[in-house]
Amino acid sequence: MERSAKLIGDEEYSNRKKIVEEWLTKLPPGGDALRGRAPFEKLCAQCHSLDGLGHPVGPDLAALAHRSVEDLLSNVLDPNMAIHPNYVSYTAETVGGEIESGILQSESAETVVLLQAEGRRTTLARKQIKRLESSGLSLMPEGLEAGTTPAEMRDLIAFIQQRRN
Repeated sequence: MERSAKLIGDEEYSNRKKIVEEWLTKLPPGGDALRGRAPFEKLCAQCHSLDGLGHPVGPDLAALAHRSVEDLLSNVLDPNMAIHPNYVSYTAETVGGEIESGILQSESAETVVLLQAEGRRTTLARKQIKRLESSGLSLMPEGLEAGTTPAEMRDLIAFIQQRRN
């Protein structure tokens, strides 16, 4: 039964569900949005923008201010739970053996442009690409909770949730 559960369970959709559940029990009931800026800059700003901070690689997090603590925590800890097609990671291998990964920003008959952390854009000539494939996963890495306390995570969530004018 355990083997079949591994094969057909909800792990197909969320391989980090247990981690999210554990973290939900650890989070303080409230967070401090001012203190949440530091974990945002550390964990999120390389690929997300919010109030002029960060880089617009992934979604602008201001649009998520209305989301619940549980929903935001799930998205941080389990980025592959639900992936918008615009944010799927691609890997390109060049004929010279170099590997580049990022979001497929644009492509033409001549070039492919990958958008990477900190807003870097890498343009590759199609004739130099040996292989280009989707990972089927989010560019956002798993494991962002490593080195982060529950209080810092709750402050980060408060920072994202704060109302903006």
